[in-house]
Amino acid sequence: MKSRLTYLALARSMSLRGDRCTLARSVVFLCSLALLTAACASFSKGGGIVPLVDHHQHLLSPAVADAWEAPDTVAFTHVTVVDVETGRLLADQTVVVAGNRIRGVGPAERVRPGTRVVDATGKFLIPGLWDMHTHVHSTGPASLLLYVANGVTGVRDMGADDFAAVRGWRDSIAAGLRIGPRMRIAAPVVENPGWIAAVRKMEESQGIPTEWLNHRFGPSTAAEAIAFVDSMAALGADHIKVRNYPAPAVLRALMQRARQRGLPVVAHTHSGMSAVEASAAGMASFEHGFFPPISGSRADRDAVYRQLAANGTAIVPTLVALQGRVLTGDSLRVLASGGDPRLRYILPRTRRRWLDEAKARRLETPVDYTTFYRNDVRNVGELVAAGVRVMVGSDAGAPLVVPGFTTHDELALLVETAGLTPLQALQAATLNPARFLGEGTAGTVASGRSADLVLLDANPLEDINNTRKIHGVVLNGRYFDRAALDALLLSAERATNAASAQQQTAAPAAASAAAPALTPEQRQLYAGSYTVSMPNGQKMVLHIHDRDGQLFGQAEGDEDESRLVNLGRQRLQLEETPDFILTFTVVNGKAAKFNVTLNGANVEGVRNPPAAP
Repeated sequence: MKSRLTYLALARSMSLRGDRCTLARSVVFLCSLALLTAACASFSKGGGIVPLVDHHQHLLSPAVADAWEAPDTVAFTHVTVVDVETGRLLADQTVVVAGNRIRGVGPAERVRPGTRVVDATGKFLIPGLWDMHTHVHSTGPASLLLYVANGVTGVRDMGADDFAAVRGWRDSIAAGLRIGPRMRIAAPVVENPGWIAAVRKMEESQGIPTEWLNHRFGPSTAAEAIAFVDSMAALGADHIKVRNYPAPAVLRALMQRARQRGLPVVAHTHSGMSAVEASAAGMASFEHGFFPPISGSRADRDAVYRQLAANGTAIVPTLVALQGRVLTGDSLRVLASGGDPRLRYILPRTRRRWLDEAKARRLETPVDYTTFYRNDVRNVGELVAAGVRVMVGSDAGAPLVVPGFTTHDELALLVETAGLTPLQALQAATLNPARFLGEGTAGTVASGRSADLVLLDANPLEDINNTRKIHGVVLNGRYFDRAALDALLLSAERATNAASAQQQTAAPAAASAAAPALTPEQRQLYAGSYTVSMPNGQKMVLHIHDRDGQLFGQAEGDEDESRLVNLGRQRLQLEETPDFILTFTVVNGKAAKFNVTLNGANVEGVRNPPAAP
């Protein structure tokens, strides 16, 4: 997943208008929709909905299997129900779940014979949580178990590199064939066509694979935008996400057609159209707060917020994802050391990608993320006060954002930094998403509502961190007790370990097959110490050393190292960072320096003289 901030400098330098060359790419994308349609048609005949047994049976414990296969009637007795609409605590209630609905709530609710009874004395019952900004394809199918284990019973996925795969997961969950939260999924992400062309050109010039761009769509005309919306409606997308805005007339045509087809349009805020203009045009939600931040006085900001509230535009701030950018040094250390125990659920290749993204930010034009984060936190409290619907979203898939767990981190940040009350934070993860999505049966604990519930060991209205103290979860009528939730976590960890072992076996073979081996003379040519000058004025030292017939690169002060792959023509590539290619200049039989073009910036490394004996 590419971060919008990674290409910030590029986007700022462009006029962001369509060009003649993008028409061919748009035609290619629209033609590819025909292939996707065929794939999804095959999926609908049974090829995409995969039974639980094929993917999870070898991983799941008997406790999980029993919970999934037996959605019998369950009664929670002597429980305190948290009314997330009013903040009232309804003590000593009996809540009866039958099938996938709450059958009754009350102090004297009758429990029929044969009902499974859970004594919930001292426990608190809240609606299932929603995470309204995730990237499930980026974190993989095992992450679906992490959401459930953390009481997240619904997610809104915001763009995948494989729409058909994510659609398959969504529909398999809905059919009861896969364990996971309810899913709302985005169509392939809409971008500005000029941005797509520029990024493709930049990455192709560096030998970086650009296949991921084939899963983005850049409409140059209103007709292309309308055709895209019609195709996505036919293919079963739940909403359309816009990142880098196309031309205003094209974006308006897309939004109008989407409204006609019943597809909400959600977006990042962008300089191509103001937040007020986009909201007035029907934008359903803005993701990651405001970028660039809204400036001006409090009165100026309130004027914007009142417009958003009047138009019904929601905000998903994803504070937890932005916090990782503020704490770059800490992020590097945690990623390098694996210091966060939750990282055991993340594939090594994903952790490596996160680490590379954190390191790449050293090369970016400096961005004052601390001020940006502070302003974003301030905005959240002001938005709520102005009546704007704020919703919890983690941006799971971004660096250090672990699915499920960081939904609770976001709840805590809303209270502890943005100043929301615990009730307002709970509403942002329950009632607000239900109303935004038109899920009339979700978001509260009441008779007739969906049986998606979280049983807590402590009162979340006293301390929002009590949402982490999960005793049990009801997912679509199926009750997972603490033992079953722990088994889900173990299953996710085992799935990650199995995938890691497969990657570790396949990666060296693939790398050695693709890259010509370095001769002893070549290794001697490149080995040495280089001082690298960053565009932001900082310097770092890169050590290239020869070990066991291979070259490795290691930044001074970093614990990790990366193997260098020979690309020929005096070029080396960091194995786990395909876009980091070192092009060397050789003088008198020694590599005197190298150049790297990364994220549009040129970086030079100059060989240091040998140390004095």
